[in-house]
Amino acid sequence: MTQVRILLAEDNADVRELLANVLSASDYDVVCVANGAAGMIEAEHHRPDIIISDILMPEVDGFQFCQNIKNHDDLHDIPFIFYTATYVSEDDRALARAVGASRFIVKQTPISDLLQGLQDVLKDYEHHALEVPQQPLIEDAPLGKLHDHVLEHKLYHKVEQLEGERNLAQDRFRKVLIDVLTAISRAVAARDAYTEMHQIRTSQLARSIAHEMQLDAETTDGIRLCAAVHDLGKLRLPSEILNKPSLLSPAERRLIETHAQGGYDILKDIDFPWPVAKVCLQHHERFDGSGYPGGLKGEEICLAARITAVADVVEAMSHFRPWRSALGMDVALQEIEDGRGTLYCPDVVDATLALIRSGRFQDWDKAPNSQ
Repeated sequence: MTQVRILLAEDNADVRELLANVLSASDYDVVCVANGAAGMIEAEHHRPDIIISDILMPEVDGFQFCQNIKNHDDLHDIPFIFYTATYVSEDDRALARAVGASRFIVKQTPISDLLQGLQDVLKDYEHHALEVPQQPLIEDAPLGKLHDHVLEHKLYHKVEQLEGERNLAQDRFRKVLIDVLTAISRAVAARDAYTEMHQIRTSQLARSIAHEMQLDAETTDGIRLCAAVHDLGKLRLPSEILNKPSLLSPAERRLIETHAQGGYDILKDIDFPWPVAKVCLQHHERFDGSGYPGGLKGEEICLAARITAVADVVEAMSHFRPWRSALGMDVALQEIEDGRGTLYCPDVVDATLALIRSGRFQDWDKAPNSQ
């Protein structure tokens, strides 16, 4: 007895192989193609007894493939089964019936449903129980509109799905990067608890300054993260110099200044969505070009570094240092006010003065104080 010849159109290679194996094990002769265009060529050269087709495929989708078969003078009587995972709505089923499909089976059902549907369709055609469309359906304007509507609806939901997956991936990636920065901060803490507290407080103030400047939430949080590791390069410096209880010598000062480049070198090859490495490098640059290490001026210094620079100075002057007592907030604010437009970015200074003098900044009350 001659085997029933099935033409299977499925673009997913794994699904195609699985279905071919199942159908072959059920004693069918199976020929596989990856889309409706290849399916049409195969059907014209080697007429199948029945066609099983996915719908969402490249080049020519399942609906168009079925239309092409039903419009063909020599192939229109071939029974056609849709087997799909993405097209499952009533509109999809209506379009499947309109283009002349004999069955519409969703992949989420047991594979036995496909095998049973296949047997039923073959039996019905053998007994001429099914009416075969004779008119060229592609010329039917309402049918074309239905096809467009279904595809548009499916595309819209597919875009929504991809957008959701992209957002989820971005959230996961962002969490990983935040975890990296947290681990870096802990590494600093393990080496020098004083530097850690300085970075925490600088980060708190930098975030509040960014908020005061009405920067968006993503930018504000990014600045917080940048400031939290701005002194990372100090990991490379001897702790006896970092904690020296007296003024540094010129040579020691030059060594301390290498921490900006050092932090940048550690982080420069990590693709953060925030300018983390730049903040490490530029937070000692000054608005008039008198800073280090690059002598950058004005907006050559990235905004996150300009904000971190002011937060860094205010925190350092208002808190204890190994070589001096805390100078207090009033002295710190006078420093940035005197340096407005020369050492420090005017917009950042104005936001910082307004923030602190209004009493809106109180985060340091929640942080341990090293005084």
